[in-house]
Amino acid sequence: MDTASDGLLPDEDYRMRRFWWLALLPGLCCAVTGYGDAARFSPAEAKDEHPSPVSSVTRSALLRYYNSPRKIADSTKGESRDSSKKDSNPTVKSASAVLLSSPPLPAAAVDKSVPVTVKVIDVEPVKTDAEIMEDLEKAEKSKKILPNLARDVNRLAQKQAMQGDSRSAEELLGRLANLCRDPKVNDQRNLGLALNNLGMLLCRRHKYGRAEPILQGSLVIQQQALGAESPAFAEGINNLATLYYEQLRYKDAAPLFARAMAILSKAPEEHKAQLAKTMNNLAGCYSHMNRLKEAEKMLDEVLELDNQLLKGDHPDLAATLNNLGYVYEVQQRYIKAQPLLQRAMHIAEKTYGANSLELVSYLDNYSYLMNHTSHRPEGKKLKTRANKILEMNGL
Repeated sequence: MDTASDGLLPDEDYRMRRFWWLALLPGLCCAVTGYGDAARFSPAEAKDEHPSPVSSVTRSALLRYYNSPRKIADSTKGESRDSSKKDSNPTVKSASAVLLSSPPLPAAAVDKSVPVTVKVIDVEPVKTDAEIMEDLEKAEKSKKILPNLARDVNRLAQKQAMQGDSRSAEELLGRLANLCRDPKVNDQRNLGLALNNLGMLLCRRHKYGRAEPILQGSLVIQQQALGAESPAFAEGINNLATLYYEQLRYKDAAPLFARAMAILSKAPEEHKAQLAKTMNNLAGCYSHMNRLKEAEKMLDEVLELDNQLLKGDHPDLAATLNNLGYVYEVQQRYIKAQPLLQRAMHIAEKTYGANSLELVSYLDNYSYLMNHTSHRPEGKKLKTRANKILEMNGL
């Protein structure tokens, strides 16, 4: 029977491990998209310096090596690795630029007697790493930032992080932040961007004590530079909430996700995808705080948004199905959970590959369900498969 229960399953650690949260912003240092002269990191093209792959595109669940079932179980036994550190280093992330399109001219306005000419758009040449470093050095000496310098430096930092050279990326972002902070330059927008990316890079390296004040400071800068109702400011809020979520500080993360959601709910239509991500993150907090009914209601709304925004078997849809199925599972409503978790697992396998680390959480969730619905042999096979994938990735 499909029974509901207000209580938790005996395995509390299970509940802490298997909700796939959706990062609105980069939980990792990376890919850059323009926002004026600023650019920001996103997980779209990032790769962790560790073997675990990062989810692609705009809204996939982040499952880095320290968020895998095996590692996160260890993290629940005590405080987060670096949360006790008090390193301070004062502190955004910009939203995608609003796309503007011109309405088509009415037929009567088109003069067919005038020859049609095609305007050739000059493509800006891509600078080499050496040229970017040279431009940065010139800017540090002249105290003047050239157009697109911040974007180029962020991209170079991204590249360094992807190649596993996080220290160089950290140093580079620090130099950009110091340049933007200089009174003669006073570039607040790019300062906030550099600090935000630096904070998330430190978060990636588990340096939570240093990352937190930087991200907090970046929010102050972003609010002043972009406005408290800006979608970009909402993204910055989401980034700080991401830090708290990774530290299992759900009571700190939840109000930030809620505030970001409130801003994005009033934003233009193109920010609906960002809204869905934030709602999913907040539902994850509610789930871990045993506010299961609220999590369920919010995920139902996210699923409606997914059906509007996504086509076919999209990985973002898989994450939402997985999370909603997880909430049902925790409530022992296995009949409702089964089709959601099964479909989520199949979409994830199709999207990420049969041996992808990102598939592990989906396998774990469905194996848990099988073990609790008289399908233990199948559950055991799925669990063994998940463990083999972890071992292949050195986890």
